[in-house]
Amino acid sequence: MAQSIEMWAQEAPMSDAQREDLLDGRVTEADAMAAFERYRSCLRAAGYEPFGIKRDGPFINFSIPAAAVESGVDGPCYASEYAAVDTIWQSVENADVGDERTQLAECVSQLGLDFVASSGAATMDEIRAAIQEAGYSVDDCA
Repeated sequence: MAQSIEMWAQEAPMSDAQREDLLDGRVTEADAMAAFERYRSCLRAAGYEPFGIKRDGPFINFSIPAAAVESGVDGPCYASEYAAVDTIWQSVENADVGDERTQLAECVSQLGLDFVASSGAATMDEIRAAIQEAGYSVDDCA
């Protein structure tokens, strides 16, 4: 895996800072947080501000203004500063946490709760709390 991360770092279009985050073949929490801040700074430089920023275990949940996407600013900022680090941080370094989020979202759906867990807007603790407030337990899911 480390070798494929290093190849990605050498071949994908990205900032030197993001490339440096990948060159050792892994992504740390410090790398992920620094990459997010660079992405955020890129958006800010274009006049857009991410909002609803919440830490959820090792992850950062956030939203961006639709105008940042419509203007074409978000895509290049994300690709340049955060995409590779974010992908590896979530799918490689913390795959088990992502699996837990998916399980909680499926639980919410199975229980028929009117709560959007899969959008990323809610933290895993908020999802668990909503399940409990509705009188259920995660164990109630098949």
